[in-house]
Amino acid sequence: MYSKLSPSQSRPCSSAGRCSFTLPWAHEPIGQEINLAFVIRNNLVFLPSAAIDGRSGQFLLGTAAPRTVVDRNFAGSQTSRPMRLELDQKESLRFTPDLIDMHGVADAIVGADVWGTAQSQSTSPRVSSRIKRKASIRS
Repeated sequence: MYSKLSPSQSRPCSSAGRCSFTLPWAHEPIGQEINLAFVIRNNLVFLPSAAIDGRSGQFLLGTAAPRTVVDRNFAGSQTSRPMRLELDQKESLRFTPDLIDMHGVADAIVGADVWGTAQSQSTSPRVSSRIKRKASIRS
């Protein structure tokens, strides 16, 4: 069966200028973003793409933990000095952890202090301000 509408009525947005719409993200600021991978195992959120002071390990995301804790064996001789959570090659966040014996459960539990109050060590000021802005929104 053929449509009884004229071709211009059946395609109202076919000619330029007759219709305009914007996508929801059209006015978002353009900048760099940091993508951090996570893996869920046994209902625990692991951060396999992160590193602490250049060392990879089993890092848990502590969604309810106010402070970051690092296993004493993982920290080694570093006692209560600021460390860096490396998100990628350009971005890292400073934090001062509490050291405890985690009995092999994980090497660290990354708490809210890293996301909320840590200073980003970024080569790009736009990226570090965006991380701080996202952290303040979530707090």
